[in-house]
Amino acid sequence: MPPPVRVLATLLELAFCSGYGNDPLAPIPDLKQTEIATIAGLARGTTSRILTQFRSRGTIVQTAEGLRLANLEPLRRRGLLEP
Repeated sequence: MPPPVRVLATLLELAFCSGYGNDPLAPIPDLKQTEIATIAGLARGTTSRILTQFRSRGTIVQTAEGLRLANLEPLRRRGLLEP
C-alpha cells in the first residue's frame, strides 16, 4: 500500500475508533506524528510530509478536538470507503 494510502487508512481507523461510532468525520484523537507514523508503519518524516499535503489539499483539518477528515473523496477513490 503506498504511504499516502497507509496514512489515510490509519486516520480513517482512528476516526472510527474515536468513540463516535463508525463516523469517518469523527474527530481523531490528538496524537503526535510519531504515533500516527508508528500505526501506519512509516517514518515520522514521511508521515509529516503526507499530513502537510493532506492539510493543503483540504483532506484533513485541525480542530479544537484534533484532526478531522474533511474530504472523503480521496478515501473513496482508494477503496477505503464505500461510495
